[in-house]
Amino acid sequence: MFPTHPFPLCAVITGPSLGDALEQIDAVASRVSAIELRLDALHNLALDELRQLRTRTPLPLILTFRRPSDGGMATGLSEDERLKQLSNALNLDPDFVDIEWDVSHSYLNDLKKNFPRTSLILSHHDCRSTPAIEAIERLENTMRNYPAALYKLAFFANGATDALRLMKWGRERGRTDLILVSMGAAGQWMRPAAPIAYSALCYALPILNENSEISAATGILSVDALTDLYRVSRVHRETPLYGLIGEDVSKSCGHITHNGYYAEQRCDALYVKIPVKPCELESSLQLIKQLPFRGLSVTTPFKASILPLIDAITPDAEAMGAVNTLTINGGKIFGSNTDGPGALNAIEHSIGRDVAGLRLVIVGAGGTGHAITWEAIKRGASVAVLNRTPERAEALGGKLGIFGGGLDHLPRLAREGYDGIIHATSSDLSFEPETLLPTAFALEVRNRPTPFTHSATARGCLVIEGMEMFREQALLQHQLWFSQHLPSII
Repeated sequence: MFPTHPFPLCAVITGPSLGDALEQIDAVASRVSAIELRLDALHNLALDELRQLRTRTPLPLILTFRRPSDGGMATGLSEDERLKQLSNALNLDPDFVDIEWDVSHSYLNDLKKNFPRTSLILSHHDCRSTPAIEAIERLENTMRNYPAALYKLAFFANGATDALRLMKWGRERGRTDLILVSMGAAGQWMRPAAPIAYSALCYALPILNENSEISAATGILSVDALTDLYRVSRVHRETPLYGLIGEDVSKSCGHITHNGYYAEQRCDALYVKIPVKPCELESSLQLIKQLPFRGLSVTTPFKASILPLIDAITPDAEAMGAVNTLTINGGKIFGSNTDGPGALNAIEHSIGRDVAGLRLVIVGAGGTGHAITWEAIKRGASVAVLNRTPERAEALGGKLGIFGGGLDHLPRLAREGYDGIIHATSSDLSFEPETLLPTAFALEVRNRPTPFTHSATARGCLVIEGMEMFREQALLQHQLWFSQHLPSII
């Protein structure tokens, strides 16, 4: 069997050529616990060529010839031909063979008789959905009617709740002979969290090709990502979980930043990105509270809409009308906001002074703009807030006792002079050159170049990249989660 610590990682070898497969094995053999040869991708190789792969590494070997309906890559073969090729490959004397649980018992009996040193992994793949937990339990019980070393259950996640409830079930089941996989983009976060779900094994590709059939269908990660970024070998069943929730989390670098903090400070923690649909936010939070999550970052579109679903918020977050940080303790969720402090910290570090007395123009009256405006006023800056929809800026201005209006006011504010301009919208707004003052700083809240940063650079502004703000707010989240006390709440 595989070791329980460090957590076993299995490299999936897909070739398709002999040279490709040998190169893939060599690239990862020192960093994984097992090798799986996907015969459905390597089916054009002769037995002698497969034997070269078998002898390339002493690691435990799994042979798999997945059928197309379960995500296999070999089409045009009959079921009899597929099983015949698999039986022939078992002459390699692998440690394990992974085969669908519903093949005939007579075939399984023949395998056990003819290849007694090869252990069985009975698997089930649903490439379309994750059924109800009751159905999963019935399926597992049925699969166990035939003895095997391991039982693999892989389901496609159509949303965050699919993966969350699968993890919850795995933890409640508490078996050491189950391999649990949540496939697809919505379940990808469960790959590095496999030990926390009590899965006996985690699969990875030697080199991730996002355009490959297996990558696109399953959401599988690379060995590099799992070992270097997520440090899966250090993850165990009770490792505290942290993560990002939002409708589109694909472009966030939060997993890189936070897991980097954990590595530097030797924290027993794992940070993952969970895509959540608005319709499943409440149900996702209910499941999250039943799992070892200790903190969450919150992004669009939930910074304001999540407020009724949490137990308490800090006074500053209440004033901002939004949260970007959740701390989970004792089944309760506490909200706070590090967007504003993160932005102002980035500004003050970049300009070498505090913002008290400075004149700031903030473009954007949404959740992020609101948070930055509040924090800037709190630190003594003079602020004007502008928005494409003037009414929204006017409402925020009225609430905070400052000027609020439409973007048409920017030329006037530029003529009057300002010390800094902050672009806090999610849109690629265009700015007339004369509205960007060369003597001012310009902060972009997004972690990528935008028309705003290009224009500000061309005008000679001191440009503060969104990554600087992101690092500052992420550091504040890290300090909050790993402090010895809860945030001050109402």
